[in-house]
Amino acid sequence: MERELTEPASLCRADGTLDPDAVGWTRRPLHRCNLSGHWPRKKRWNCWSVFTERFLFSASIADLDYATVARVYLVDLTRDKIIERSTVLPLGIGGPSLPDHVEASLSLRTKRASVTMTHEGDHTSLLVAWENFFEGDRLSAAFRVQHPDGHENLGVVVPMDAHCFAYTSRNNALPAQGRLRFGYREIPFDSGSAFAACDFGRGIWPRRGLWNHGAACGRIIQRGGADDVPEHLLGLNLGGRWTDGTGATENAIWLDGRLHKISEDLLWEYDEADLRAPWHVYTPRSSTLDLVFTPTALRAARTDASLLRCSAHQLFGHYFGSLRNPGGETIQVSDLFGWAGEYRTLW
Repeated sequence: MERELTEPASLCRADGTLDPDAVGWTRRPLHRCNLSGHWPRKKRWNCWSVFTERFLFSASIADLDYATVARVYLVDLTRDKIIERSTVLPLGIGGPSLPDHVEASLSLRTKRASVTMTHEGDHTSLLVAWENFFEGDRLSAAFRVQHPDGHENLGVVVPMDAHCFAYTSRNNALPAQGRLRFGYREIPFDSGSAFAACDFGRGIWPRRGLWNHGAACGRIIQRGGADDVPEHLLGLNLGGRWTDGTGATENAIWLDGRLHKISEDLLWEYDEADLRAPWHVYTPRSSTLDLVFTPTALRAARTDASLLRCSAHQLFGHYFGSLRNPGGETIQVSDLFGWAGEYRTLW
């Protein structure tokens, strides 16, 4: 079992190496990600995704040591249509310094784009403006993501090898609301039907990376006998490959905001030649998690530059199957919206 930390910790020692006392997982942001040295292996990113059953919008800012990248995309889930834009600041010139802590604000502004993520206690504000987003039209997006009392946040330190390590903070099933506009089109993300997920990463990464990641969120009703038990809000974060064999995972269940950690590595089975075929994600040594993911939309993104070559195959669809929390309760999953993907990096 992984060690749960309950006190603040610094990720690195004074010489920039991983502090062994920081290894573990948390239910709220306790780590200070004081990365130093290791150029160009330091990687930092903040990413927010806001979604309904119809649309998903994502905005991210990443510092790769030799460049800062801002990226936004909008997915029309019913039409399988994706609009994606990015901008690169070589050597990070003109870009922000990404903060050491999850609960800190961040803003990037260029002539073309503005992305602001502001933490304000019980909520985060996400503001995005992007020139020439689609057919010459400017994108304007504004969202408010709530952090309800008692909602827990997953933080994990992963010691990949003797030289590489990373901290990841994941959050999901956060209530959200807002809207975006481009041209004459306005897309609302209404309170009650919109949710948000956060991906915060800081670490020293190897030159080559390969990982799987999935997430899901929605309201479920557990059936017991002839009666329905109350509705629950379920969130999932699922990882693979990059954490395998490290003794740490980023796998977790949120049930009504309460975090249930899954410390077992997951197996991901899917057809690499046909990513739109169903995926099977499960815990091989237990019945903790057994899910089938059925894709309906595909986002394929590729970056090919001198120092940076990345490919992302992210699919959107629905999960079916079952989960079991540490208390032994079985949770049936049916038609739960989410995504799954394969990511390869040479960075």
